Amino acid sequence: MTATNTVSNVKPLLFQRQRKGKPKQVHIYMNEKDQERLSALVERIEPHTQTQVFRGALQLLEALAAEYDAGSQFLIKRKGKKIEPYAIFGEE
Repeated sequence: MTATNTVSNVKPLLFQRQRKGKPKQVHIYMNEKDQERLSALVERIEPHTQTQVFRGALQLLEALAAEYDAGSQFLIKRKGKKIEPYAIFGEE
C-alpha cells in the first residue's frame, strides 16, 4: 500500500473536535499576503473555516514541538529524491 500526497490523509488527526470549556474569541491582524495564504488553506482543507485551519495548525505545531523537544529529527523525501533532514525549528 502506498501513501497518497493529499491533505485528506491528515484531516482525521488534525480536525478532531476537542472542545474543553467555553470558546474564547481571538482577533488576529494579518497582512494581505498572509490572508491570501489562509484563504487558500481554507479552500483546500475541509471543513472550510478559518477556525478549523488555525486549530489544525496549532495541533500540528504542538505535536512537532513535542517531538523536537524529545530529540526527534525531521526528515523529508521529495518526489524522486533521497531522504534528507528537514529543519523545522531552526538549524538541525
